[in-house]
Amino acid sequence: MRYALIAVLAMAACTHASVARLAPTPTSAPDARPVAGFGPDERAWETIRLSVRAVPLAPDAPEMKGVGALTFRGGVEVASDDRRFGGLSDLFVDADGKLLAVSDQGDWFAGQLVLDADGALVGLANGRMSAMRGVDGRALTDKSEADAEDIARMADGRFAVSFERIHRVRIYDVDAKGPAAAADQELLLDGVDALTANDSLEAMAPFGDDLLIGAEGMDRGRPPFWITPPVPAQLPAPAGRAEVTRGYGLVSLDRLPDGDFLAMERFFAPLIGPRIVIRRVAQAGLRAAPAAWEVQTIAELNPPVGLDNFEGIAIVGAAGGAVRIYLVSDDNFSRTQRTLLYAFDLAGSPAGP
Repeated sequence: MRYALIAVLAMAACTHASVARLAPTPTSAPDARPVAGFGPDERAWETIRLSVRAVPLAPDAPEMKGVGALTFRGGVEVASDDRRFGGLSDLFVDADGKLLAVSDQGDWFAGQLVLDADGALVGLANGRMSAMRGVDGRALTDKSEADAEDIARMADGRFAVSFERIHRVRIYDVDAKGPAAAADQELLLDGVDALTANDSLEAMAPFGDDLLIGAEGMDRGRPPFWITPPVPAQLPAPAGRAEVTRGYGLVSLDRLPDGDFLAMERFFAPLIGPRIVIRRVAQAGLRAAPAAWEVQTIAELNPPVGLDNFEGIAIVGAAGGAVRIYLVSDDNFSRTQRTLLYAFDLAGSPAGP
């Protein structure tokens, strides 16, 4: 989220497509089938119009088909005339392509990925939104408590959502209760007092029955991480320190089918712009005593790759061992930035959705 503080200055020189220039997703797109949303009652969601257009991985290098261990499998730019749409900080995608994302202004966004016959990403349909709520059932309207940054589906099927500024995790039973229900609980952590408002709980993933939670740590380079059950017996202390690329911040996590994790790290500076590194984090190190952040870089996203404020990653395992990775960018509700959704297949796994 720190990117938002200086993004306008650096991105103002960029020319991006506006909502008016984006073509609506065609209703005849392959696999554009309506699906049931998250929760028992569709009336809890409000449908919004989406404008979607396909984008290449590298506009100035059309021959580029991937980066590092990632093979590009399609990308789209998404916009809407609904003012609530934007600020997507992280996303969850299920095996059927159903997407649930969180906005850093305290909204849920749901949609359906559109894939072609070869499994490439070609669109996003069935867009819907709903306000997130606190444990008291009130809608999160104040930025200080609504700055959602990461989402993780826990082992019991509920969704954990981490928040900056207030340095805590809220847990929601969206499937059983719908998006308009109050949070079931709030999870507090020890050691967060040293975090600044924009240097907080940006990354999270399921870790067995527990949660792996990481702070952004752009200023310090070795941010704390926690491994904790959703209902701890005592205030969880940091399990260790993450090893993050110098000058980058830890902004998202998700778990691979083999139990390791992928971490997204983001760099931003005026005139240079954004850069992204994707690194594999070994579960063996995290399970050691003391826990260790053992990493291997699998991809570096630099120009000529088309970049924006990417800060969300979702991993989908499919039959046959295929591993699909989705990245989403937070447009900061700025007309000089974009909501981009990229799909990649991980090298070494069979191609597929």
